[in-house]
Amino acid sequence: MKSRTPTSILTFLVLSLVWVSGFAQHVVSGREALKDVKTGWTQRLLFEQTLVSPQALCYDSDDNLYVYEHSRHMLYKVRSGGGFTEVTSTGTVALRTMAWQPGKKRIVGFDIHTMYQLYPGRFRKIRDLDRSFPVSTVAVDPDDDSIFVGHDERGRPIAHIDADGRSMEILVHDVQGCSQLATDSQRDVLYFSETFAGSISALDLRSKKVEGRF
Repeated sequence: MKSRTPTSILTFLVLSLVWVSGFAQHVVSGREALKDVKTGWTQRLLFEQTLVSPQALCYDSDDNLYVYEHSRHMLYKVRSGGGFTEVTSTGTVALRTMAWQPGKKRIVGFDIHTMYQLYPGRFRKIRDLDRSFPVSTVAVDPDDDSIFVGHDERGRPIAHIDADGRSMEILVHDVQGCSQLATDSQRDVLYFSETFAGSISALDLRSKKVEGRF
């Protein structure tokens, strides 16, 4: 008697081939789409870098992308015209977030309670912040380089500090886990997410009132 392959095995093999084919097409199409995001951002540049745990991103005024690698404590630069280079190590410090200050032309980073400056080949502390207000996310006002800061723990406030981390003003109390901050194009509204509430809110920076939640 001839042995026959069970129908379930044949079905599995056919479905596996379909999945592999679809996955391959997805990877190729994804690479082709990302390849044209910026001139010079080739497949090799985007897909062959070994960033294990990118923690934070920001752009400078020349449209270069900076990526902070948490596991290596290293800042990398992806140039707008192509190219991927190391900028500086943060040593034993593990940053939570960072941002570009266009007026000062510098990157500032934060590790919960301390503000730092990152240069090519250099990393220095600017100052310790008020320990009552930990920082895990920031947004810079490009008009004056001042910084909005928040934290992803439940019940933490959103605050506003000057460009060098002084003069803290509390804007919103008892935020339900702020994971992202962003200003609008006129810089008169601050948007902030609340992870535990599952919402995004809008703070009117002139009246200092939360005007909407969605």
